[in-house]
Amino acid sequence: MKIKPIDIKIRNNWKYGEIAFLVDREDFLKDSEKTRKKLGLKKLIPYKNLDRWLSNQYDQETKDYLIESRKFSRGTVYSLPKGKIDLTIEKFLEKYRKPQTFFLPIRSAILSGIVTDEEYSSTAYCDILYPEIPIQDPKIAIIINPETKLPEIEELFKTRVKKTIEEYSTYILKSKRGFFDTVSNIKRDRRWHWLKNKGLSYSQIQQKAEKEGEPITRDGVIKAIKQYKERLTMEL
Repeated sequence: MKIKPIDIKIRNNWKYGEIAFLVDREDFLKDSEKTRKKLGLKKLIPYKNLDRWLSNQYDQETKDYLIESRKFSRGTVYSLPKGKIDLTIEKFLEKYRKPQTFFLPIRSAILSGIVTDEEYSSTAYCDILYPEIPIQDPKIAIIINPETKLPEIEELFKTRVKKTIEEYSTYILKSKRGFFDTVSNIKRDRRWHWLKNKGLSYSQIQQKAEKEGEPITRDGVIKAIKQYKERLTMEL
């Protein structure tokens, strides 16, 4: 079965690029297929049904765990371990060297084949804020919600801020030129990348672009697709 691209519904080009340069990697796509098979998924879960499906999975894992626990000891309070899905996603985070803010996007990509703006963490976390205009530099910020307490912010400042700065230095600054060249046309370049994967020639993609009102030479198409592919094969 030919691997299909993940549908990315994210407005900000920087964030779109962060997700695209992960989920379009050949190794990520293969790992996702293997994970779906292990979970017994014969087809992707419709995005609108994902929360309900996850709830049912976690409920069943909780029941199975409690039943198993009662075999060994009655009246003992157990802390519920992380579910199979959570542990799987954490392995993805470790392998692809991504912070916890990628947990929900990766989970949604694997299970539903879709990632939207909704998948970014709603709890307090430290993140890189990417600008809409490529010539501007990103900023590092602590994101909070109305329920966030001061101790949580202090803990993030002590632990996560330093790590995020390190990630910014390695992931953004060292590859800044290539990323800036790509980000303004990220959605277009990704579309061409997948058209090439489907078997279209560079000339066919160039002709298609012209029909869509985007004049570009065949060499321009080749350069854009090559640049996008290079980003997918960068060492993490």
